[in-house]
Amino acid sequence: MSKVRIVQSILTTLLLAGTSMAASSFEASPFEEQVLQAMRRVDSLRTVAPVLASALDGNAKSSPSEGQDALSHLQVGQSGIVSLGQAGQAAILESKAPGQGLAQLDLASRMAGNDLGAHWMICLSMIRTGSPLAASRAVQGLEASMLGQGWQRLPQASAWLISLADESPSREMADTLRTAAARIDPVSPVPPFAIARRCLARWDIDGLYEAVRITGLRLWSYPQNQLLLSLNSLRLLRSVGLLFSFLLFIGWMTRNWPWVSHQLAERLPQDSSIYLRYGVLAVGFLCILLAGVGAYAFFFLGAFLLWKHLTRIERVLMGALILFIGSQGVLTTVEEVLAKRFDIQSKESLRLRIAEESPSPQLLQLLKERNDPQALATAYMKGGDLLQAASFQKQLGNDPTGAILSGDLCFVRGMYDSASRFYAKAFAQDPQNPVLPFNRGQAASWMGHTDSLNPILKRASLAGSFRFEQTVSQNSRLFPDLPPSRQVLPPEQSAAQIWNGILAELSDPAVWFTGNAPVGGIDIPFLLLPWAALALLGYLIATSKPRNLARKLFRCKTCCRVMCKHCRRGLHCISCFRRLSNVSELELRNELLLRLEKEGQQREQFLLNLLDIVLPGTGSFSRKPSLIAALMILLLAASISMLLNLAGFLTRYPFSQASVGQMPFIALLAVLYGTNIALFLRKNKRTFLKG
Repeated sequence: MSKVRIVQSILTTLLLAGTSMAASSFEASPFEEQVLQAMRRVDSLRTVAPVLASALDGNAKSSPSEGQDALSHLQVGQSGIVSLGQAGQAAILESKAPGQGLAQLDLASRMAGNDLGAHWMICLSMIRTGSPLAASRAVQGLEASMLGQGWQRLPQASAWLISLADESPSREMADTLRTAAARIDPVSPVPPFAIARRCLARWDIDGLYEAVRITGLRLWSYPQNQLLLSLNSLRLLRSVGLLFSFLLFIGWMTRNWPWVSHQLAERLPQDSSIYLRYGVLAVGFLCILLAGVGAYAFFFLGAFLLWKHLTRIERVLMGALILFIGSQGVLTTVEEVLAKRFDIQSKESLRLRIAEESPSPQLLQLLKERNDPQALATAYMKGGDLLQAASFQKQLGNDPTGAILSGDLCFVRGMYDSASRFYAKAFAQDPQNPVLPFNRGQAASWMGHTDSLNPILKRASLAGSFRFEQTVSQNSRLFPDLPPSRQVLPPEQSAAQIWNGILAELSDPAVWFTGNAPVGGIDIPFLLLPWAALALLGYLIATSKPRNLARKLFRCKTCCRVMCKHCRRGLHCISCFRRLSNVSELELRNELLLRLEKEGQQREQFLLNLLDIVLPGTGSFSRKPSLIAALMILLLAASISMLLNLAGFLTRYPFSQASVGQMPFIALLAVLYGTNIALFLRKNKRTFLKG
């Protein structure tokens, strides 16, 4: 894999991890349902006009006359099937000569109307058989239908376009599809970042800068992107931190377990090996975790047992890990508060859906069940039912969202002066709101105050300016006459309002007592977990003494094995004592001593190197704690955490789009394991050759 591909895969994974929503958390969108209906109409077309259906599938081998003859036999009343038939004829014409089927394509798009599923099938046929220009024209029809009906984005269609771009053998077609994906989903940073990846591969610096700029602006301008980035980053941080703590714990326990358990091991049956007794005690220690005392109590107990055997630097690191484990209650509560905003039944999620989707009957029914006046007023306004929208708008307070909704209702009724006053009131309360610059500009333009546009834009926030430019660009490119859904933008909360709401929810003490953490077999509220960690750390610091390992542990001076007081013979273990006692000649005795000592050192190094193969870095950290060994463990924890959590990140994009980022972390794991295996073979080369 080239360096460029590794870099772009890493960046793509980080972005997807932070800016996407999990499909498992959402029901099938109305767009997906419309696509399924369009696919069924293609099956119906296949029975009456197989020539046109075959062209839609990408097999446009028939002549234009055969396609026209099949098209003439379709029933005029079945507009959905006829529009697909027109697209099939356009595909046949495009396959013969690029550009020849554009007129037929425009006719098919007009006949598809508000059927997003039919528009997608038209796009798919042009991608399969047409030119990049025809594909772009078909996507433009899909975009116009989407925006005209009040949809803000189609992330599913955007993800499919990115996948098709990755599979396309034509560079021009791939570039067209990535650009189209960014237009179909003007909210998510994923489509422009897909463009950035391609620009990076081509060393297109100008294109890379523009794509990264748009990516950053989308992250800044849409609060849902910020929430997703925060939520997924928090999940990844917790996973990496916990796994890193566990691996360090293994390294410390591997090195210090003889000191921790030696006194207890000496009380076990003396006819067994001391190492077998260590293993029995280690299994018993693990049974404490399985017995239900909880991972937090398990870690706190391990920290208590290890503390006096650690060096000063290691104690600093252990203290940081104790505080991190203690903060899990806080991090878990924050994660739950963030995740609740993407629950399909939550008020915040429904408000986001009504801002992004056209109000379908199913969505309206769900909103009525939740009885949210703001969401219902927005839904009825987008659907054109101004009386119902006004009835729910009266139930809103004087917050910025209510003022924007009042201004929108005045605007669509032609009361531009009143609308301008409501927008000004909302701006005074929330100057960072992203929809206000466009709505205020629209009201000023319809009142003839075009000279007010520059002052409005100068006072607009960065997010508001971006949304203004984006909306104006879409309207000017797609609509000769603005439909009602595009004259003003529906109300949205600014990022500051959303984050203030999250902070207000976190400031409620009741939130912190809803979750419990098992500690010592007792469920304690998350709020008390940090205090338990602080109490433990304070006790360990107050009672800590200088590290002294020589008082309890005895090693054989020959083979370096640990000895208990019952199995040692002076400075040697029983095994070495017996072997040395049979050698009377001094020179042979010294040679045997050196060989036994070397074998003991090699045996210990072999076990630690073997541990490095299983868990890279832990063996080196057990042998001699160092920054490099800790960094290796951190990289291992980060790689495993990313691979394990990638499929569980919240994303509206399919896992196939996020899984491209697995490669750099798989490569990193391969480097870590490959390096340690190579070092293991090199250090034990003589042992294997002898074998």
